[in-house]
Amino acid sequence: MTRRGMTIVELVVMSAVAAVVLATVYLLFSAGSRHGNRMDEKLRGVQAAQILLEYLTADLKAALVNASRQVRVESIAEGSRNRLSFDRYDGERSRHHFGGYLPVKHCVYQFEQKTHKVLRDGEPMPVGSFASVSFVLTHAQPDASPALLGETVTVLMTTAPIEQLERGEVDARSSSTFVATIAYPSISPLDPLHTWLPNYYGSP
Repeated sequence: MTRRGMTIVELVVMSAVAAVVLATVYLLFSAGSRHGNRMDEKLRGVQAAQILLEYLTADLKAALVNASRQVRVESIAEGSRNRLSFDRYDGERSRHHFGGYLPVKHCVYQFEQKTHKVLRDGEPMPVGSFASVSFVLTHAQPDASPALLGETVTVLMTTAPIEQLERGEVDARSSSTFVATIAYPSISPLDPLHTWLPNYYGSP
């Protein structure tokens, strides 16, 4: 019994089938890789937003607000409500003896569209690139948010990969938008430490 070799037609068919299988595997792998990259980019955006909010919450918690010290939101450098500034207590709690002097620091958060960074007192935040960041001064609504009282700052931010921002082509699947509201102490001009101290040190 003689063994018949493969014909040219059979070789062509098998090559075509192998090519289709390889192309399918490649497409599946590429799609999975792109999806994984987008998930990584979103996670980096979540991390950037979380770090910004942690810094801002800590600073606003120590804010000093009275008739002469106000929390301000401004639009600068062609931005829209992209600068937040306020005075905050700048000392260690354990060293504060209420001797009549409060060390005060002027705190500024500013979003720079050119660099896609948020600056804190002139220094860029450690991680993250942002497509937009804006601040809005609001008043807490106890019915909607029972944990928030008094005046608040609402932060609206959209994160995106720096490569896409520099190209000016942001893929919505790689970007993330966050909204957070942070309360800060409303201090009576007659007793400037009355509401600030419980907020900073914690109520007894």
